[in-house]
Amino acid sequence: MIHRAGKLGLGTAVVEGFNASDAEIVGVIDADLSHPPSLVPKMLQAMRETRADFVIGSRYIPGGGTGDWGLARRMMSQFACVLARGLTPVRDVTSGFFLVRRDLAKGVTISAGGFKICLELLIRSAPAVVVEVPYVFRTRTAGASKMNLKEALGYLTQLRDLRAYRREHHIPRPEHRVVAP
Repeated sequence: MIHRAGKLGLGTAVVEGFNASDAEIVGVIDADLSHPPSLVPKMLQAMRETRADFVIGSRYIPGGGTGDWGLARRMMSQFACVLARGLTPVRDVTSGFFLVRRDLAKGVTISAGGFKICLELLIRSAPAVVVEVPYVFRTRTAGASKMNLKEALGYLTQLRDLRAYRREHHIPRPEHRVVAP
């Protein structure tokens, strides 16, 4: 466990945790159980079987879902994913549930202070193979979504910056696979 002074942002916390680890594979999962911990072994298995660099728990592939989200929240989330389609073939770029090879993620600079770390890593770590595994998001029992107007505007800026980064560094689109439910 790493104790940090004050609120320095989720993105920097994730990178600091990745950098402190000596594990071959690192990941992100919500502690409020909205992401099912029972899926982690299947994600690891998919990573090993496909030799993937990145495995994402996906709400937007067959077998995935958003549980009892309202229509407005579901549409906003799906629209955010559609906006990123030019950057990556991944269907759920806004997922906060993923595994990545630490050697790819270590030292990557996350410019987004918010919670779209998956998208940042998908572009900045340049994985060759990305796999999505379906899951159904469970409504959190504590806390609330961090999405607000400031985050939405920040996301648009993030997309612009990542498009420029991808062009400037000639990052190829990864091979993309979906694991059946």
